[in-house]
Amino acid sequence: MLCKVAKLSDYSYRGQLFEILWVILDKQSSPPILPLMYTTYLSQFGVVYDAVEMESRVEQERGRRFQSRDISDTTIRSYVYALSKFLQYLDECEVLYKTRSMHASSDP
Repeated sequence: MLCKVAKLSDYSYRGQLFEILWVILDKQSSPPILPLMYTTYLSQFGVVYDAVEMESRVEQERGRRFQSRDISDTTIRSYVYALSKFLQYLDECEVLYKTRSMHASSDP
């Protein structure tokens, strides 16, 4: 397995205490930065955002706005493991096809 998921309990970093912190680690036990930011946010706030379609009756225009939605600890766990599978896929593609790794997942 090229990556693993760690669930840290009562983890403190620079004065910020996380009761639970989900971290995805690569084969050298190093977390990719963008996924770490996402899992940290999920762990701390338990909120995701849905894009909601809006329609203006006056101007006949459409738009989108983001609406927050609370999620359960079980859903957070599911999201983290699904993300880890995708990052593992990126690392497997790096080995097989010389593409970017999970650490380059945020590159354009």
